[in-house]
Amino acid sequence: MNTRSRIYLITLALAVAAVGLVLSERATAMAGKLDPSGTWKLTCTRDGRTLAYKPTLKLQLVGEKLSGTLTRRQGDHEVEMILHGARIEARELSFMVIVTPDLRSTAKTMRRYHGKVSYDAIKQGTLEEDYRGVDSTVAHPVAWEGVRAKN
Repeated sequence: MNTRSRIYLITLALAVAAVGLVLSERATAMAGKLDPSGTWKLTCTRDGRTLAYKPTLKLQLVGEKLSGTLTRRQGDHEVEMILHGARIEARELSFMVIVTPDLRSTAKTMRRYHGKVSYDAIKQGTLEEDYRGVDSTVAHPVAWEGVRAKN
């Protein structure tokens, strides 16, 4: 077998493997079995600028129940927030966290996250932030994406 034939067979094998992986993920998602469990590193942008902090999202799917935490930096320490109303339907992920600006404050902000999940990425993430009844993200939209952390 000459070099050209070998290259052709290797290319064909890689293409078949890639198509198989995509079809497998698609079939799993269509069967409703896409499991978002794991640790995700998020990147947020506001007004077209990438924000310096990179929150960590930890998800756990047990049966039909999705739970988890979102950890972010607040000042010089990490704050872990419990996810409320977390759910995944088909590929649509949504959850809410309640943010307290600091330990002395009673003011709370509700943040609602939405995104589309694939095996190793969350894309088209949007964030709505409700502070005292006003959505502060209308004037300054926040987008986010996530990448599944490698263990």
